[in-house]
Amino acid sequence: MVSGDLYAEQEFIPDIKKVPGGHDITYSFPGNGRWLVCEYGGSARLAGSVQWWDKLNPQFTECELKLRETRLQHAESKWSATANCK
Repeated sequence: MVSGDLYAEQEFIPDIKKVPGGHDITYSFPGNGRWLVCEYGGSARLAGSVQWWDKLNPQFTECELKLRETRLQHAESKWSATANCK
């Protein structure tokens, strides 16, 4: 989660809770100009990665990100993320 103008660098510090299969990450934020930023791929930040920015409704005060890992035998782990903002 990022605050400010598009492509801002002001990130929020979340509350992280370990749950079976992954993490629940909650962001609470004041002010305006909130963005949900999804970044994936690449081996390092911005080195071959893809970013997707979505401006959040100004009435939202909290977002919960559910990050889950699926482990398959003899295969790489697969991760999924779901955001619920209110």
